[in-house]
Order: sequence, then C-alpha cells, then structure tokens
Amino acid sequence: MLRVFLIHLTFILTIAATAVIYAMPPVLGIPYILLCLWLLYWRKQKAETAMLLASMSVLFGCLEIFVRMFSDDIFYREHEKWALRGKYRANVEDTLRVRFGDMIAMDPTLKEKLAEPHDVRFVTDSLGFRNEKDYSGEPYVLLGDSFTASTGITHEQTLAAQLNAMMPSHFYSMGYPGAPRDYESNALVFLTKGHTKARFLWFVFEGNDFKLQEEMGDAPKLPSLKPAWKEYFSLRNLPFMTTRVLVIFFKAVGARTTGGEEKSEDIVQVFDVGNKPMGFFGKYMHRSGSPNLEFRILGTEEVMSRTACVFFIPEKYRVYKPWIKYGTPVSEPAEGLKILKTHFKRHGIPVIDITPALQKAAKDALPDKTVFWRDDTHWNAQGISAILPEVRRCVEQDKVRHAT
Repeated sequence: MLRVFLIHLTFILTIAATAVIYAMPPVLGIPYILLCLWLLYWRKQKAETAMLLASMSVLFGCLEIFVRMFSDDIFYREHEKWALRGKYRANVEDTLRVRFGDMIAMDPTLKEKLAEPHDVRFVTDSLGFRNEKDYSGEPYVLLGDSFTASTGITHEQTLAAQLNAMMPSHFYSMGYPGAPRDYESNALVFLTKGHTKARFLWFVFEGNDFKLQEEMGDAPKLPSLKPAWKEYFSLRNLPFMTTRVLVIFFKAVGARTTGGEEKSEDIVQVFDVGNKPMGFFGKYMHRSGSPNLEFRILGTEEVMSRTACVFFIPEKYRVYKPWIKYGTPVSEPAEGLKILKTHFKRHGIPVIDITPALQKAAKDALPDKTVFWRDDTHWNAQGISAILPEVRRCVEQDKVRHAT
C-alpha cells in the first residue's frame, strides 16, 4: 500500500514540478499532463514510469547546477541573470562580467567593433530593487525603467548610489524595466505600505516610454494592489536560473516567428562619434524623430500629489546628433518632452529636460569618452554624473515649496 502511495505521489509531484518549472503553455501542458495520467492509471509498469519521471527531475537539477556554474557565460549582463517579473531577485550580491551591451545582443556581428566589456557588482534589497539597503524613510523615491535601475552599471555608480553620495540618505530606487503605468503601479503599492511622506521622482525615457499613436492599446486601468494568482506561479518568479534561460529562449523564438521580416527601424546603426564607432538602435532613433507619440498613465491623485519632478531622458541618438552629420533627423523640441510638459502641467509638476546636461557632458568627454555605452542603448556612469545637478536642483526647490 505504501509503495502504491509513493508511486502516485512521485507522479503528482513530478507532473506539477515539470509543468511549473517549464511554465508550459496550455497547448503543450495539457497533452503532457494527459500523457502522464495515462502512464499512471492505464500502464502496468507504473514503478518504471515513476522512476523515469523522477529521473527527469534529476536531469533538471543537473541542468540547474550547470547553468549556475556557467551563468556568466550564459547571461550576457546582470539583468537577464536576475530579472523576475516586475523586479529583480531579492537580496542578491553578485559580481559578473558584462561582455557586451544590448545592441550586440541584437546584432552579434558588431561585437568586435563596439563591445565594451566591464565588471558589474549587482546588489538588490529585500524587495528586489537595486539599493544598498531596504527602504528606511528616504524622502525621495526614484521611478523609471532600466535607466533608473542603471542596467549595465556597477552598484557604486548607479543612479541611486551617485545621488546618495551627493545627498546622503535621500534616495531610494524603485527602477525596473517596464512602462510608465508600471512606475505608477509601483508607486501605489509603495504608498499602501504606509510610506506616505515620500516624494516621487519620475525618469521617463524617450526611446520606449512613449508609443506611436497606432501602437496604443486600451487606456490604463487602476492597477490591482494584490498580485494575481497566476503571478505566484509565474515562470519569472521562480528561483531557478534554468527557467530564465528558457524565458530568453522562448522570447527570442517568439520574436522571430511572430514578427515576420525584420523591420528597418529595428536595425542597429553605427556612426563614428569622436575617435570611435558608436551604435544606435533604429527603433529608438525613429521615436526621436516621430511627431505621433503618446504617453499614458492613470494619473492617480495619490501619486501625482506626491511627485516632485519628472525628468525627460533623451534617446542616445538625440544626445549625439550634433556630431552625426547624416542620418534620421530628430524633432526639435522633442515631441516626448512637449507631451510630458502638457501632461504634468495640470498637476503643477515641473518637467526637466536633461538633454542639455547630457550633451554638454558628451562634448566635454569627447573624443575618447562617452556618456552612453557605445554598445548599448543605456547611459553609463559618466552620463548619470552629468544629470546629478539637475536632480539636486529639483529636490532643493521641492523642499522649499513644501516647507511653506
């Protein structure tokens, strides 16, 4: 009797573990479960089949060990290694070699020409955000995407770290790759935890925080402050690194099977800037010249009333366009900047264009240094340093406004 129970238990646990670990879509998951049930209830060799399924779990364990041993060769940067859904894995302290940036991941043929390998120390707090420690009453919270999270930048030079070095214990980062509606959701969740005295600083990127009008979907809805049940079983929430390899694989396959032929705007373009070639992502270049952009958030009063400033981060191509004599034209002033000023004006929130600060820093750094990675769409530590005075000015003015 015990033997039968153990066999059935092995089957159930293996079926559940396999389906969850590999996050099987219904088209694969349902046939797989039916096959397992057939083996369990209609096949006579139940013990042998149970052993077979158990060996699958052992195989997965071996794969997990392999991926962990060679993770720095499998994941080309820290984001892919530690990304979950909406945040990074909590309480991470890791150092890895970033071999190349995201544009080489798009076009590996550019590796020899553009690659800027460097080491990154990656630290997260108990919520999965890139902070040295958990939130402890810092008066300003950073909202934004990978620029705010400082993708590809070592811990001591991240946006939050540089700001806190300038104004100690003032800033806490909730940056993570996403869309503006995600930043607002993070802010609302943050407020529900009782942190109602904090002020928000938004960092909005021209490249992907705005959408073309024809790409806009439904209007944003009030985000649920309770995670949906499926989030508990999400592939991205699992601690296994092997599942992250599968996420990258399925995402890459999906992009190639559903996207049709590669669009010209998705091609990485290379221009000589200073003494070296620099890569620019065609899709973002197109955004910087498009007059048909839209920006959508819910605009809840709870978040808007606690927002100190909104910073407009220009696309890399806009920053370096003065040194590029040919190529796609950019709109002047930036369409995204005009949209932000219109959107936040009714809430009395100042919008700050950090393009001049980045262009000045770019000019001072050339011909040998840059404020964006040459092989990536993101700014580097020198680019972050260039905007610190703008953030300080916002904070000091905000303190004066709220002291009266």
